[in-house]
Amino acid sequence: MFTLYIRRHVTESSSWRHAKDTATARRRKELTLVQVFKEPESRRRVLLTLVLSLFSIGAYYTVSTSLPLFVKELAADQGRTDLNHLTSLAGMTYNVGSILGYVAGGFLADRIGRRPYIALYLVCAVATTALLYLTTTSLPLIILMAALNGFFTLGMFAAFAIYLPELFGASVRATAISFVFNSTRIVAAAGPIVFGELVLALGGAAHAAVILGSLYIVGLLVLPFLPETTGTSTER
Repeated sequence: MFTLYIRRHVTESSSWRHAKDTATARRRKELTLVQVFKEPESRRRVLLTLVLSLFSIGAYYTVSTSLPLFVKELAADQGRTDLNHLTSLAGMTYNVGSILGYVAGGFLADRIGRRPYIALYLVCAVATTALLYLTTTSLPLIILMAALNGFFTLGMFAAFAIYLPELFGASVRATAISFVFNSTRIVAAAGPIVFGELVLALGGAAHAAVILGSLYIVGLLVLPFLPETTGTSTER
């Protein structure tokens, strides 16, 4: 119902209407996705953000999947019987941290810039994953650390709503963002499968989570090749 309300009552931006009204007949006949890849700079940005999205989502899928298994393994080793309660509590605090990470992301992106904000979250995602899975043995501390880990590992995806719209023109913006985010989700869905194989090979969830959580680092490698968009207009 909320979506239907938005479609009915929220108007398109003036830049989008202008781009649509002034498009040539030839461009109107082209698929929008073709337009995304036709212009060299747009194509370059799509390919770079595809890498950023793929490895970030793949890392997130595996880190979040490993949390319940990790908590159960540690709780069982310590003789605890309330495994379901502990895993649910860890999942809840992880999600609370994620929500806070989303909210903080918007303010940080405006305060320090788009690329520095993304870089900060990527670095802290790797660091908190290593701290959570390699150094923490206290179950209460793990539940608290799950919130901090969620703040960065899932909270960083606010960047896709903040940064990606500023990278593409109004006529192709929605298609480019949807392609980048949704196509990589399909590929990254293989992450938990790889994680399962690593768990079997390594004998536990901790090291598998840290190895695959390190994929966030790949996102750092592409950031220098993307423009900083803080303060730029999206009216184009």
